[in-house]
Amino acid sequence: MKGLKILCRDSGEIIWKTACLNCEKSDCKLKGSIPSYMFDRKSLYKDYLSEIEDIRGEKFSEPEEEKNAWCDDYMIKSYYTWIDIRYLDQIVGFLIIGTRPDCHPQCDYFIAQSYIRPGYRKRGLMTDAVTKYVDEHPGKYCMIILEKNTVAELFWSNLFKDLSYESFDIYDIGCLHKGEVQLAFKPDRRVVNM
Repeated sequence: MKGLKILCRDSGEIIWKTACLNCEKSDCKLKGSIPSYMFDRKSLYKDYLSEIEDIRGEKFSEPEEEKNAWCDDYMIKSYYTWIDIRYLDQIVGFLIIGTRPDCHPQCDYFIAQSYIRPGYRKRGLMTDAVTKYVDEHPGKYCMIILEKNTVAELFWSNLFKDLSYESFDIYDIGCLHKGEVQLAFKPDRRVVNM
């Protein structure tokens, strides 16, 4: 099992962090040793996957444990940055940015996942998070979205346009699944050179 090892305060044995993160027991003795935001992230990621399944019109074929491991990878692997998006001290969304090796070779950054709970959308929370990150990390960005998710495509295209980025084509490296499309953005030379 993947994950970071932690020491159980009760038993003294070393167990995998992911074992506790996936735990649904209310009396789990390890929960106090793991920051509460980890559980908030897992809950948000589960909601995100459910929404993606609704948009796709079909469930993921992977077992629940594997879907949990996807979330764990984003929190644990050093080439991902997980940004919690907060509203009034509550985590209501996330932005996950990847770099190599999980980034297209023609780009510097991969927007791996992004999500805002439905009740908190249209407040500029994702726009603010992305703008801050892009301002601090200029470069070429890419992402994969569902072809059916025209709202997401419009959102990302408009956001990067507002940040003075232009879209560009990148070649398929064989990671697209049926119904997915790639988007890529780079700084607009006309704006940068002014």
